[in-house]
Amino acid sequence: TDAQNNFQALIADSTLQSRPFEFPELLEAYEYSARCYHNTGKDPQAYVVLEEAIKIFNQKSSYILLGNLYRVTGKQKEAVAVFERLLVYNPNDQELINTILYLKQGSIY
Repeated sequence: TDAQNNFQALIADSTLQSRPFEFPELLEAYEYSARCYHNTGKDPQAYVVLEEAIKIFNQKSSYILLGNLYRVTGKQKEAVAVFERLLVYNPNDQELINTILYLKQGSIY
């Protein structure tokens, strides 16, 4: 899609990649790119893009998107692992704790 191409162009931009924290639109490009991949049935690419975003930015939004993407695609174990990685940075986040518990119990899917 045109949107996907635009997001990939931003992600590939060497100026943005060299100073990612000066360009908040780069994080958005990763996250929207992943959404586009998911919406077009390309979930493996979406997982990769979000892992890259986490590696670069380490932002809660990317963890949540990745965890929920795993969850909605039937990968509960992977979803729990992502949410547990986020919990390291937010140990008192009760909503996150509950989400992990519910996923482990099979209460949400």
